[in-house]
Amino acid sequence: MKFVRPTDTKRAEKYTGYKIGGISPFGTRRNMKIYLQESVLILSKVYINGGRRGLLIEMAPDNLVSVLEPEIVDIMQSR
Repeated sequence: MKFVRPTDTKRAEKYTGYKIGGISPFGTRRNMKIYLQESVLILSKVYINGGRRGLLIEMAPDNLVSVLEPEIVDIMQSR
């Protein structure tokens, strides 16, 4: 992967089925490739959107990887 960038609001809502502010990788309208920054794996827990604004789900990174099967990437860039 060479680069990543956010998509526009309309496309994000169309492909996920969620409204901006509540987009979650769980239960999306279409199957999408999920990418996870590798540095997240050293954390003891992460909070990820649960499908509506204000709903955060606490998970261990290992559980997140198990459930979502993301591609682990390093997109950090030093400036």
